Amino acid sequence: MMTTSAVSDPARSFDPMPAAELLLSTWRSHGVLDALPEASRPATLDEGYAVQDAVAQLRGEPLAGWKLGVGSIGAMRQARLARPLIGRVYESLVYAPGDVVPLPTDRPITVECEIAFVLGQDIVPHEAPSRLSDAVGATRVTFELVLSRFQNRRAVGWPSFVADGVGFGALVVGPEVETDRIDQVAQGLSVMADGVVRARVATGDDVTSPWESFAALIAHASERGVMLNKGQIITTGACAIPFDIGCGSTDLEARFDGKVFAVRVDTLL
Repeated sequence: MMTTSAVSDPARSFDPMPAAELLLSTWRSHGVLDALPEASRPATLDEGYAVQDAVAQLRGEPLAGWKLGVGSIGAMRQARLARPLIGRVYESLVYAPGDVVPLPTDRPITVECEIAFVLGQDIVPHEAPSRLSDAVGATRVTFELVLSRFQNRRAVGWPSFVADGVGFGALVVGPEVETDRIDQVAQGLSVMADGVVRARVATGDDVTSPWESFAALIAHASERGVMLNKGQIITTGACAIPFDIGCGSTDLEARFDGKVFAVRVDTLL
Protein backbone atom coordinates (compact mmCIF):
# COMPACT_ATOMS: atom_id res chain seq x y z
CA MET A 1 0.00 0.00 0.00
CA MET A 2 1.20 3.50 -0.70
CA THR A 3 2.26 5.71 2.12
CA THR A 4 1.06 9.25 2.68
CA SER A 5 3.42 12.18 2.31
CA ALA A 6 5.92 12.87 5.03
CA VAL A 7 5.84 15.99 7.18
CA SER A 8 7.91 18.71 5.53
CA ASP A 9 11.35 19.28 7.03
CA PRO A 10 12.00 23.05 7.04
CA ALA A 11 15.76 22.40 7.07
CA ARG A 12 15.63 20.26 3.94
CA SER A 13 16.72 21.84 0.65
CA PHE A 14 15.16 19.87 -2.20
CA ASP A 15 16.26 20.15 -5.83
CA PRO A 16 13.56 18.64 -8.08
CA MET A 17 15.64 18.60 -11.25
CA PRO A 18 17.60 15.31 -10.81
CA ALA A 19 14.38 13.33 -10.28
CA ALA A 20 12.70 15.17 -13.16
CA GLU A 21 15.55 14.40 -15.54
CA LEU A 22 15.50 10.72 -14.60
CA LEU A 23 11.72 10.46 -14.94
CA LEU A 24 11.70 12.17 -18.32
CA SER A 25 14.54 10.05 -19.72
CA THR A 26 12.73 6.93 -18.48
CA TRP A 27 9.50 8.15 -20.11
CA ARG A 28 11.18 8.82 -23.45
CA SER A 29 13.03 5.48 -23.50
CA HIS A 30 9.89 3.52 -22.47
CA GLY A 31 11.87 2.31 -19.49
CA VAL A 32 10.85 1.53 -15.93
CA LEU A 33 12.13 2.41 -12.45
CA ASP A 34 11.85 0.52 -9.19
CA ALA A 35 12.06 3.85 -7.35
CA LEU A 36 13.76 7.21 -7.52
CA PRO A 37 17.23 7.35 -5.95
CA GLU A 38 16.92 8.20 -2.28
CA ALA A 39 18.96 11.40 -2.63
CA SER A 40 16.55 12.85 -5.21
CA ARG A 41 13.31 11.27 -4.01
CA PRO A 42 10.52 13.68 -2.98
CA ALA A 43 9.47 13.26 0.62
CA THR A 44 6.25 15.34 0.55
CA LEU A 45 3.46 16.04 -1.90
CA ASP A 46 4.80 19.58 -2.38
CA GLU A 47 8.17 18.15 -3.38
CA GLY A 48 6.43 15.69 -5.68
CA TYR A 49 4.59 18.52 -7.41
CA ALA A 50 7.88 20.42 -7.71
CA VAL A 51 9.34 17.45 -9.60
CA GLN A 52 6.23 17.27 -11.80
CA ASP A 53 6.63 20.99 -12.57
CA ALA A 54 10.27 20.39 -13.51
CA VAL A 55 9.32 17.50 -15.81
CA ALA A 56 6.87 19.83 -17.58
CA GLN A 57 9.59 22.46 -17.93
CA LEU A 58 11.98 19.90 -19.45
CA ARG A 59 9.33 18.53 -21.82
CA GLY A 60 8.70 22.05 -23.08
CA GLU A 61 5.50 21.13 -24.91
CA PRO A 62 1.95 22.49 -24.86
CA LEU A 63 -0.35 21.43 -22.08
CA ALA A 64 -3.72 20.03 -23.15
CA GLY A 65 -5.11 19.98 -19.62
CA TRP A 66 -5.09 18.23 -16.27
CA LYS A 67 -5.95 14.84 -14.80
CA LEU A 68 -7.10 13.85 -11.34
CA GLY A 69 -6.54 10.53 -9.65
CA VAL A 70 -7.25 8.75 -6.37
CA GLY A 71 -10.41 10.84 -6.20
CA SER A 72 -13.17 8.59 -4.87
CA ILE A 73 -14.27 8.90 -1.26
CA GLY A 74 -12.97 5.42 -0.51
CA ALA A 75 -9.62 5.90 -2.23
CA MET A 76 -8.92 9.22 -0.51
CA ARG A 77 -9.92 7.84 2.88
CA GLN A 78 -7.69 4.80 2.49
CA ALA A 79 -4.80 6.95 1.30
CA ARG A 80 -5.41 9.64 3.93
CA LEU A 81 -5.50 12.32 1.26
CA ALA A 82 -7.47 15.56 1.62
CA ARG A 83 -8.02 15.90 -2.13
CA PRO A 84 -7.33 13.97 -5.34
CA LEU A 85 -3.85 13.88 -6.83
CA ILE A 86 -3.30 16.05 -9.90
CA GLY A 87 -1.19 15.54 -13.02
CA ARG A 88 -0.69 17.10 -16.42
CA VAL A 89 -2.10 16.04 -19.79
CA TYR A 90 0.29 16.79 -22.67
CA GLU A 91 -0.97 17.61 -26.17
CA SER A 92 1.29 15.03 -27.82
CA LEU A 93 -0.40 12.28 -25.77
CA VAL A 94 -4.03 13.16 -26.59
CA TYR A 95 -5.88 10.99 -29.12
CA ALA A 96 -9.27 10.85 -30.83
CA PRO A 97 -11.79 8.01 -31.32
CA GLY A 98 -10.62 5.54 -33.96
CA ASP A 99 -6.93 6.30 -33.36
CA VAL A 100 -4.29 3.73 -32.54
CA VAL A 101 -2.61 4.75 -29.29
CA PRO A 102 1.04 3.63 -29.14
CA LEU A 103 2.19 2.85 -25.60
CA PRO A 104 5.26 0.63 -25.98
CA THR A 105 5.57 -1.48 -22.85
CA ASP A 106 5.59 -5.03 -21.58
CA ARG A 107 3.67 -4.02 -18.44
CA PRO A 108 -0.08 -3.81 -17.84
CA ILE A 109 -1.85 -0.55 -18.71
CA THR A 110 -4.71 0.62 -16.52
CA VAL A 111 -7.83 1.79 -18.39
CA GLU A 112 -10.04 4.40 -16.74
CA CYS A 113 -13.23 5.63 -18.41
CA GLU A 114 -13.82 9.16 -17.18
CA ILE A 115 -16.00 12.25 -17.43
CA ALA A 116 -13.97 15.26 -18.58
CA PHE A 117 -14.77 18.96 -18.67
CA VAL A 118 -13.46 21.32 -21.35
CA LEU A 119 -12.96 24.79 -19.91
CA GLY A 120 -15.10 27.48 -21.50
CA GLN A 121 -13.17 30.28 -19.81
CA ASP A 122 -9.88 31.03 -18.07
CA ILE A 123 -9.82 30.48 -14.32
CA VAL A 124 -7.46 32.91 -12.62
CA PRO A 125 -5.90 31.86 -9.29
CA HIS A 126 -8.12 32.85 -6.36
CA GLU A 127 -10.97 33.80 -8.72
CA ALA A 128 -13.02 30.60 -8.91
CA PRO A 129 -16.40 30.89 -10.65
CA SER A 130 -19.39 31.13 -8.31
CA ARG A 131 -20.87 28.11 -10.10
CA LEU A 132 -18.48 25.50 -11.47
CA SER A 133 -20.82 24.74 -14.36
CA ASP A 134 -20.35 28.32 -15.60
CA ALA A 135 -16.71 27.47 -16.42
CA VAL A 136 -17.56 24.35 -18.46
CA GLY A 137 -17.64 24.80 -22.22
CA ALA A 138 -18.25 21.12 -23.01
CA THR A 139 -18.32 17.72 -21.33
CA ARG A 140 -16.85 14.59 -22.88
CA VAL A 141 -16.31 10.93 -22.10
CA THR A 142 -12.65 9.89 -22.18
CA PHE A 143 -10.32 6.95 -21.74
CA GLU A 144 -7.31 7.71 -19.59
CA LEU A 145 -4.51 5.18 -19.98
CA VAL A 146 -2.36 4.96 -16.87
CA LEU A 147 1.23 3.80 -17.40
CA SER A 148 3.59 4.89 -14.66
CA ARG A 149 7.34 5.14 -15.02
CA PHE A 150 7.53 2.93 -11.91
CA GLN A 151 7.40 -0.83 -11.93
CA ASN A 152 4.93 -0.73 -9.04
CA ARG A 153 3.29 2.67 -8.79
CA ARG A 154 1.41 1.60 -5.67
CA ALA A 155 4.61 0.90 -3.74
CA VAL A 156 6.69 4.04 -4.30
CA GLY A 157 4.65 6.46 -2.17
CA TRP A 158 2.36 9.34 -3.06
CA PRO A 159 5.12 11.99 -3.48
CA SER A 160 6.91 9.88 -6.11
CA PHE A 161 3.61 9.05 -7.83
CA VAL A 162 2.80 12.77 -8.01
CA ALA A 163 6.30 13.45 -9.37
CA ASP A 164 5.52 10.95 -12.12
CA GLY A 165 2.47 12.96 -13.18
CA VAL A 166 0.08 10.60 -11.35
CA GLY A 167 1.00 7.88 -13.84
CA PHE A 168 -0.32 9.62 -16.93
CA GLY A 169 0.22 7.65 -20.13
CA ALA A 170 -2.29 8.96 -22.69
CA LEU A 171 -5.79 10.39 -23.00
CA VAL A 172 -8.40 9.55 -25.64
CA VAL A 173 -11.10 12.22 -25.90
CA GLY A 174 -14.49 10.87 -26.91
CA PRO A 175 -17.93 12.24 -27.76
CA GLU A 176 -19.63 15.16 -26.09
CA VAL A 177 -22.43 14.58 -23.59
CA GLU A 178 -24.83 16.96 -21.87
CA THR A 179 -23.19 18.46 -18.80
CA ASP A 180 -26.37 18.29 -16.74
CA ARG A 181 -26.71 14.55 -17.46
CA ILE A 182 -23.30 13.28 -16.40
CA ASP A 183 -24.71 11.17 -13.56
CA GLN A 184 -27.10 9.37 -15.93
CA VAL A 185 -24.32 8.90 -18.50
CA ALA A 186 -21.98 7.40 -15.89
CA GLN A 187 -24.67 5.06 -14.57
CA GLY A 188 -25.43 3.73 -18.07
CA LEU A 189 -21.80 3.21 -19.06
CA SER A 190 -20.46 -0.08 -20.41
CA VAL A 191 -16.75 -0.55 -21.14
CA MET A 192 -15.37 -3.43 -23.20
CA ALA A 193 -11.94 -4.72 -24.19
CA ASP A 194 -11.79 -6.90 -27.29
CA GLY A 195 -15.56 -7.31 -27.17
CA VAL A 196 -15.72 -8.47 -23.54
CA VAL A 197 -17.33 -6.29 -20.87
CA ARG A 198 -14.56 -5.38 -18.44
CA ALA A 199 -15.75 -2.45 -16.33
CA ARG A 200 -18.75 -2.09 -14.10
CA VAL A 201 -20.15 1.24 -13.02
CA ALA A 202 -18.61 2.53 -9.80
CA THR A 203 -20.92 2.58 -6.77
CA GLY A 204 -20.81 3.68 -3.15
CA ASP A 205 -17.42 4.87 -1.93
CA ASP A 206 -15.84 3.94 -5.28
CA VAL A 207 -17.72 6.79 -6.99
CA THR A 208 -15.69 9.83 -8.06
CA SER A 209 -17.59 13.12 -8.22
CA PRO A 210 -16.57 15.08 -11.34
CA TRP A 211 -17.63 18.34 -9.70
CA GLU A 212 -15.66 17.71 -6.51
CA SER A 213 -12.62 16.76 -8.59
CA PHE A 214 -12.99 19.97 -10.60
CA ALA A 215 -13.22 22.02 -7.40
CA ALA A 216 -10.09 20.28 -6.07
CA LEU A 217 -8.17 21.19 -9.22
CA ILE A 218 -9.20 24.84 -8.91
CA ALA A 219 -8.05 24.90 -5.28
CA HIS A 220 -4.75 23.23 -6.20
CA ALA A 221 -4.14 25.67 -9.06
CA SER A 222 -4.93 28.66 -6.85
CA GLU A 223 -2.50 27.51 -4.17
CA ARG A 224 0.25 27.12 -6.77
CA GLY A 225 -0.56 30.30 -8.72
CA VAL A 226 -1.45 28.37 -11.89
CA MET A 227 -3.86 29.74 -14.50
CA LEU A 228 -6.35 27.21 -15.89
CA ASN A 229 -6.83 28.14 -19.53
CA LYS A 230 -9.90 28.15 -21.72
CA GLY A 231 -9.93 25.04 -23.92
CA GLN A 232 -8.00 22.86 -21.48
CA ILE A 233 -9.53 19.48 -20.70
CA ILE A 234 -10.00 18.35 -17.10
CA THR A 235 -10.35 14.61 -16.78
CA THR A 236 -11.91 14.07 -13.39
CA GLY A 237 -11.32 10.45 -12.39
CA ALA A 238 -12.74 7.03 -13.18
CA CYS A 239 -16.54 6.73 -13.38
CA ALA A 240 -16.25 2.97 -13.94
CA ILE A 241 -14.02 0.54 -12.06
CA PRO A 242 -10.54 0.66 -13.66
CA PHE A 243 -9.09 -2.48 -15.21
CA ASP A 244 -5.78 -3.56 -16.75
CA ILE A 245 -4.98 -4.64 -20.28
CA GLY A 246 -1.93 -6.64 -21.28
CA CYS A 247 0.60 -6.65 -24.10
CA GLY A 248 -0.23 -6.50 -27.79
CA SER A 249 -3.19 -4.70 -29.34
CA THR A 250 -6.43 -4.15 -27.46
CA ASP A 251 -9.65 -2.69 -28.84
CA LEU A 252 -11.43 -0.58 -26.24
CA GLU A 253 -15.04 0.48 -26.54
CA ALA A 254 -17.31 2.55 -24.32
CA ARG A 255 -21.07 2.56 -24.82
CA PHE A 256 -23.21 5.21 -23.19
CA ASP A 257 -26.25 7.35 -23.91
CA GLY A 258 -26.76 5.68 -27.30
CA LYS A 259 -23.19 6.45 -28.38
CA VAL A 260 -20.15 4.25 -29.05
CA PHE A 261 -16.57 5.39 -28.46
CA ALA A 262 -13.78 3.10 -29.68
CA VAL A 263 -9.98 3.18 -29.80
CA ARG A 264 -7.13 0.68 -30.18
CA VAL A 265 -4.14 0.55 -27.82
CA ASP A 266 -0.90 -0.91 -29.18
CA THR A 267 1.80 -1.86 -26.67
CA LEU A 268 4.29 -3.40 -29.09
CA LEU A 269 7.87 -2.37 -28.29
